Amino acid sequence: MTQEPKTPPKPRSAHSMNKRELRASLYLPVAIILGIWVMGLLFYMVTPGDFNTAVGIAVSAALFLYLVYWTRNAPSRTRMIAILLAVPALVGITIGMVYGRASYTIGGVSLTVLLLILYRALSTPVSYRFAYRHFQNGNNEAALHLINRAIATRPNYWESYQLKALIYLSRMDFARAEESARDGLAVKPDAPSLRNTLGQIYLAQTNFSAARDQFLLAVEADPDNAITWYFLGLSQYRLEDYRDSAESLTVAIKNTLRYVDFELLAHYYLWRDLQALGMDDEATQVQKKLPEFADGLPTLQAQLAEQADYPHAEMMQADLAEIENVIRDA
Repeated sequence: MTQEPKTPPKPRSAHSMNKRELRASLYLPVAIILGIWVMGLLFYMVTPGDFNTAVGIAVSAALFLYLVYWTRNAPSRTRMIAILLAVPALVGITIGMVYGRASYTIGGVSLTVLLLILYRALSTPVSYRFAYRHFQNGNNEAALHLINRAIATRPNYWESYQLKALIYLSRMDFARAEESARDGLAVKPDAPSLRNTLGQIYLAQTNFSAARDQFLLAVEADPDNAITWYFLGLSQYRLEDYRDSAESLTVAIKNTLRYVDFELLAHYYLWRDLQALGMDDEATQVQKKLPEFADGLPTLQAQLAEQADYPHAEMMQADLAEIENVIRDA
């Protein structure tokens, strides 16, 4: 199980679920309940004497098939591990339903949870976990020392290279940040988070075309990542590709950005795109939404003030100043 380095905690947007998640949360439970009811009725009619056995086996088989389907796009090794880890829970559920005893179910599920904990502990280098904590706490020197140790111990653990790239990026050491990200891509070329990180490295240096290319690769591999769509839209905006930028930012907003500061920026750049495209009515509608995300402005201003000067900072400062004026005049 991988861990992706996170930014410091940010205010959550009120729009915490996208449409796909909302539909799933509403319809999926109803569908599952109806499916179980229909399946139970059929089994009772066909095998009334072995009802518990039939239902137990059917439920476990359905869960197993769902797990196989859910992991269909995962690497074969990850898929096999996920299925093997689920076996104790599936067996426990089956036996528990057959004999009508919850202890079997609890035991099977508990064993699966224990195996998951052990797998995570063994699959993630200890040095990486400590480096990640130090990075989150702003102790970059200790984080860098530990992540170098993690790479020396497990050179094929690509997440270590990403964390190393982020450490160097936070220090505005762009050359080493890019080198670390590319080292990670040499290990795992299809990692969208590494493409995202490399894109942010180029974006910070105002190399917008290179940033755009990396973000395009990232969203191709992970089309549901709203943050990457935002960065793609931002890089396209800087390149004055306003139509493509508007499309990317619209996808970012629809996919739910979760953080109010990202919501604010996405709506701001979408507003500017629509203005540049001469779509004044649509631009006005987006502009009116900016005050809804005003809580994100102090966070953005504080982050920019805490960071060292870098090529893209001047543009961001100008954008935040305009956002502040728009919100104040609303």
